[in-house]
Amino acid sequence: MYSKTSSGTELGQKLVDAKSDILYLSGIFEKLNVMNKELQGNNSNLFSCKEAITAFKGKLKLIWLNFGGRELAQFPPLAVISTELIDDDLAAYVDHLKQLHNDMKTRISDLLQMTVPHWFVGPFITDLSKVDVTLQESLIELQNDTTAQARLKRGGHQQMWMNQDLCKKYPVLLKDVKLLLLAFPTSYLVETGFSRLMYT
Repeated sequence: MYSKTSSGTELGQKLVDAKSDILYLSGIFEKLNVMNKELQGNNSNLFSCKEAITAFKGKLKLIWLNFGGRELAQFPPLAVISTELIDDDLAAYVDHLKQLHNDMKTRISDLLQMTVPHWFVGPFITDLSKVDVTLQESLIELQNDTTAQARLKRGGHQQMWMNQDLCKKYPVLLKDVKLLLLAFPTSYLVETGFSRLMYT
């Protein structure tokens, strides 16, 4: 059983002194958890993961720029104690955000450098003159396919491109986007597959 001694008082004082650090860490972990959820799910693919991670890296940069001007709106718990924050604490948080940004850039550079064709993202609005000539005829057919347009609106890229009828109709296009849709960008799909296998 814990007894309140001088060491207990010292511990309590250390926690009070570290209040801003605790609030900063809770804020950054919350943001990491939100991004992590975006990377999971049955419709997760390389394209959606690249979008989520690129957006998160952009947010990190915005946050450290805002912290430099003592703007803390993106970290509400820190904003509450803004008058208690000292410049050294904010500088440490900025350094941490920059390090996190650089770590992500290094660890997942292959995903961040991956080129996603513009026509994959917006197949119905792509300027055909800017697309490889071998894909132009298939794309013009796709752009006039109202069923494919409805599928994209209903279920997104995954639903549209993975439809069996569409695969047969536009094999030239599918060949270029197959990796974006079939690769396991995170372990989530692998883990759920193993879980299903174990319990069937």
